[in-house]
Amino acid sequence: MPARWILAFGSPSWFLTGNLLVRVTGGRLALGTFLRYDRIPGHVLWPALSAVHRRLAPGLLRDAEAKMRTHRPGAAGRSQRAGHAGALREMIGTFCSDADEVEARSMLAFCVAIGEHFLAADHGGRTRGEVLARAADLLLDRRHDNG
Repeated sequence: MPARWILAFGSPSWFLTGNLLVRVTGGRLALGTFLRYDRIPGHVLWPALSAVHRRLAPGLLRDAEAKMRTHRPGAAGRSQRAGHAGALREMIGTFCSDADEVEARSMLAFCVAIGEHFLAADHGGRTRGEVLARAADLLLDRRHDNG
């Protein structure tokens, strides 16, 4: 079967839409970044953002390659993988025993950490910091009294 591109991450913002696609062929992983400038600021901001993207992408690819190499369906050792993602899984695993939930919370936390500065949103009277702190509380299962 021929290799096909798979959407790994898609993120619209108010000024551009970005999609990261991956393809695996012959044990090699390729990453493609596809952008659509939705507004003029996208043309202006992406050159600076692309420098960050180019610095992060190789590490993300190495992490993905390591994950592909060490993944065994049903294996309990997910938290033993190296890197930030593994440390995050390990931390979340201290309060959550469901491996699927650990993986989902880890992915969401990683996406917030990497992508929060790309989002432009009205937080309904809350500051960005307050919303990020609450997101962290939810992802890391930190309980707060609402009373």
